[in-house]
Amino acid sequence: MEGNTGPCKSPAATTALLATVLFLGASASAGHDPQSPRFLSTLSKRPHFSVPHNLKPKTQRPAEDSLSTPTPSEAPAGDREPNASLTVHALNVLTGLPATGLAMRFLRLEEPNASWMELMKSATNTDGRLDKSSLAPQRLKAGTYKLHFETGPYWHQQGYRSFYPYVEVVFTITEAEPKVHIPLLLSPYSYTTYRGS
Repeated sequence: MEGNTGPCKSPAATTALLATVLFLGASASAGHDPQSPRFLSTLSKRPHFSVPHNLKPKTQRPAEDSLSTPTPSEAPAGDREPNASLTVHALNVLTGLPATGLAMRFLRLEEPNASWMELMKSATNTDGRLDKSSLAPQRLKAGTYKLHFETGPYWHQQGYRSFYPYVEVVFTITEAEPKVHIPLLLSPYSYTTYRGS
């Protein structure tokens, strides 16, 4: 028989529902989580007890592993630039400090007339190096290059007379070299340069 509130439930179903509500209330008072998977599993095994639909544990999606995100593959060898980059570091061996304000020119040997073409004119910074902004456009191709350092004016500013009015470092690079680093160690009567790393 149906009334205004829906079909009548059997006494057994009503008793089971009431027992379930009382069991849930007692468990919550005891500190158990009524929605934990372990608790609901235990509840479903009890006689005359059914787990309400809204209390069934939801399937949790596994957290995405940020480390599994694929990274872009490296460019094929044929697409990589075969150019080299140049860095310079000048040191004053009398003071053991960087050679600051050392004027220099950077040139490339042009074929077929074997003339030097100036690529850049700059000076070393407070760390004895060239600013990255100065060398950024100078992506070097294979060839012969020259660094011309104005050591005479530099030592004159330091209060010394230089035996070398200038120092020129000529070097050749190939396409297989990814980087060229040239240190320059200076004194008024000597200088040393080598292939750095």
